[in-house]
Amino acid sequence: MSDLDAVAKAMRANTKLVHVETPCNPTLALTDIKAIARIAHAGGAKLSVDATVASPISTRACDFGADYAIHSLTKYISGHGDVLGGVVSGAASLIGDLRKDVGVHLGASMHPMAAWLTMRSLTTLSARLALHEKNALAVAQHLQNHPAVGRVNYPGLEDHPQHDLAKAQMSNFSGLLSFSIKGDPAQVLDRIASAKHIKHAISLGKPQTLVFYLPTDALQSNAFRLSPEGLDRLKSIAGEGVLRLSVGLEPVSEIITDLEMLLDPA
Repeated sequence: MSDLDAVAKAMRANTKLVHVETPCNPTLALTDIKAIARIAHAGGAKLSVDATVASPISTRACDFGADYAIHSLTKYISGHGDVLGGVVSGAASLIGDLRKDVGVHLGASMHPMAAWLTMRSLTTLSARLALHEKNALAVAQHLQNHPAVGRVNYPGLEDHPQHDLAKAQMSNFSGLLSFSIKGDPAQVLDRIASAKHIKHAISLGKPQTLVFYLPTDALQSNAFRLSPEGLDRLKSIAGEGVLRLSVGLEPVSEIITDLEMLLDPA
């Protein structure tokens, strides 16, 4: 979706919705929301944006032309890993139509306890995201200089290829990053039980730092299903796979100590 020409070419007369995720999990590639909105609207389609990785603190997708903004409440918004939920927001008229149609047929009511826990967490969202971002930037900069690390993907890094776009549509670079290593990722995960803070888990946005390995071939078969050219582009970012790190709220020096142990046990 960061290739505007490819999106424009994919539009059809019967296209009703264009959907993007920015930043994209786990490559941390960004989509230019304003540009995609122009393409979608010119073709008579609506635009929905999943900005879960950014959070609504960082990216207000509708301010950039999106019709719908989508977030997993399970991640940064609840922030504790104890809620299952999601939210779609947008103009009152559009959300009203969803309530009358999708809500009636599929349901849209959270469990009351989950709703209460989410509301509890909103009061700390801004403060938590500030610390997630601060820790993630420090970790990303450290990983860039580690001899065992290949490439680090984090929009907050000045040498990220889309850093200017990140600054334009993100007020916080969030706490998620990914990186490739020069050795065997399995060896890193085999040592995870010895880490003080970092846990092996697939979620993100929790107070705890979480790591998970995502092989590129698995992403291609289960998620992206890219053309050969698109797969080449993905591999230029992710190589054969990336370790996705959801940087938590622990003291950053202790997160880095854990990473040093995982990457270089000697």
